[in-house]
Amino acid sequence: MDEKFEGFIVNFRQKAVKKKVALCSISNYLFFVQWLNEAPFTQEDEMVLPKNTATNSAVFPLSLAAGVLLALCISVGVRLNKERTPSYYFQPYALLLDKPAPSFEIEGLSGGRVSSPKDAETWLLYFTDSGSEACDAAYPTLKKIAQYVPVTVVGLGDRTQLSDKMDQYGIAVTVGYDSLQTVPPLYQADVFPSAMLIDSEGIVRQAAIGSNGIERIVMDFVQKEKGGR
Repeated sequence: MDEKFEGFIVNFRQKAVKKKVALCSISNYLFFVQWLNEAPFTQEDEMVLPKNTATNSAVFPLSLAAGVLLALCISVGVRLNKERTPSYYFQPYALLLDKPAPSFEIEGLSGGRVSSPKDAETWLLYFTDSGSEACDAAYPTLKKIAQYVPVTVVGLGDRTQLSDKMDQYGIAVTVGYDSLQTVPPLYQADVFPSAMLIDSEGIVRQAAIGSNGIERIVMDFVQKEKGGR
């Protein structure tokens, strides 16, 4: 096998493994065109095309064929990679689903103590951060879903701002203040707002990020409850 062609194959395979076949077609296409033109290259991944590339009539058909072949390889590789991608890449907090919800106890936003409900009906654990614009925009959604399921909020950030927001939107739910941020790690929560739907047996059934996703899992639950009656 020609050494340059073999180098092309090795280079393509290495990139496919390291980058999971993502966006490596252009550089390898240029590499292949150079090999067809017997052109020198400066670095492993940076090639210099000769000036006569566009005018060489013999190169164009071969280059076109090489491009089509590479596109086919990329499309197949991406399809295989997508099929093998773990579910947690698409589903937030998938490692928590269908497992017991970690228990916690923190101080209440208005005093006292707030802990995870025990032996309760299905409830929603909701994380919000006073310093997040996305959380600020999600308060109307929080007020809406609180009409359908019991909600326990774990608030982070500035205590006064959290309290003011709850009062501003008239949100009547159980609110805890996690000054030490001990609860989010238990639920792998690092994006806010986020929420977990926990059933009466204390099992995490659904999880979502963002107001739209959170509203969706709650309304899906409500619809299933209505359908089961």
